[in-house]
Amino acid sequence: MAIQSRLLGMIICISCITGFMIYSWFLLISEWKEIVLQLTVLAAVAGILGVFAWIGLTMAARSRSSENTDNIKPESG
Repeated sequence: MAIQSRLLGMIICISCITGFMIYSWFLLISEWKEIVLQLTVLAAVAGILGVFAWIGLTMAARSRSSENTDNIKPESG
């Protein structure tokens, strides 16, 4: 099990480094640098706004009974 985790970790690490090198090539050397930058900014904004939308949806769907738990007095016995 530990060997599989280490192998998966190495694969993820090498994939991330390779992905960064490919992204750097597209951004700095390629003729498509403008579209790559635009897509990167679009993905970042979509991710941030997606997180905010999820937080808002979670807040809107929360039940009201959880707000009144502070007023419950413990029973004395």
